[in-house]
Amino acid sequence: MQSIASKNKKEGQWSSNSVYHTFRHELGHSLQNEHELNDANWLKKRSEIENIKNSLEKELTNLSDSDKMKLKKAKLSKYGFESVDEFISESVAEYANNPIKARTTAKSVVEILL
Repeated sequence: MQSIASKNKKEGQWSSNSVYHTFRHELGHSLQNEHELNDANWLKKRSEIENIKNSLEKELTNLSDSDKMKLKKAKLSKYGFESVDEFISESVAEYANNPIKARTTAKSVVEILL
């Protein structure tokens, strides 16, 4: 499992190389569901996170496909840019793996959730 996790991180598919990545990623989806059901400010928080994602995606304009993939990998993960939900879940997975070493994107998303 570690070799799969390391490969997915190296290729930029995942935001962390932890064997627990999938678990933490799915926890991110559960946290979104919890916020949606119980957080009166959820739509505002989701909008703030979507703005972060959209801002990063603007940096992709006019880049080659290869450079787009590199930037997505550098900021979070390729998979994280599939949708806002995946962006949140990949951020949670990276942050949960190591809050101190988490990149700015993951930290910003988790700060909004908290």
